[in-house]
Amino acid sequence: MIRINLLPTKSTSSSGGGGNIGAMISLVIFFLLAISSLPAVYFYWSDFEARLLYAEDKIRQEDAAIKRLQEAIKLIEEYKRQKAELERQLKIIQDLNNSRRGPVRFLDEISIRIPKKVWLTNIMQSRGNDVSIAGFAETNEWVANFLKYLEASPFITNVNLLSTMRRDFRAEGMSQSETVVEFRFNCRIGSAS
Repeated sequence: MIRINLLPTKSTSSSGGGGNIGAMISLVIFFLLAISSLPAVYFYWSDFEARLLYAEDKIRQEDAAIKRLQEAIKLIEEYKRQKAELERQLKIIQDLNNSRRGPVRFLDEISIRIPKKVWLTNIMQSRGNDVSIAGFAETNEWVANFLKYLEASPFITNVNLLSTMRRDFRAEGMSQSETVVEFRFNCRIGSAS
C-alpha cells in the first residue's frame, strides 16, 4: 500500500529559519504603515470633530433664532388681537357718534323742510332708525308738500303717509274753530352726514 504524508517536513535549506524573517518583515511593514497613518487618521478625526462641533453650534444658534421668532410671532399675534379689539371699539364709538348726531340732524332737517302751514304734534323714534310723525296742516296740499320736501332730503328716506283726516281745531283764545288736516306718516333716518 502506498502511503502519502501530507504533513510538512522539515526543510533542508541552509538558511535555517528564513521563512520567519519574511513574516517578521511583513509585520514590521504593517506596523510602520499603521503608525505612519495615525497622523492622517488624527487629522481626519479632528476635522470631523470640528465639523460636528460647528454643526451642533449652528443647531443651537438656529434653535435660539426659532425661539426668538416664536416669541416675536406671539407678540405679533397679541398685537393683531389688540388691533382688532381697538378697531371694534372704534367702530362702536363711531356708531355711537353717528347715532348721537342722527336725531339732531333729523330734527334739523325737519325744521328746515317744514312748511309754514304745517304744525307737528308728535315725533317718535319707534325702533332703530324708524320714526313716526304726527301733526296738523291747513290743507292736504301742505301735507303733500311737506312729504315731498322730506323725500328730497338726503338724510330722510322711506317717507310713507299713513293717514290724513279733516278735523275741526280750536286753539286757546280763538273764538271759532278752524278745519285742519290731521296727518300721520313714517320715515327712516338715513345715513348721510
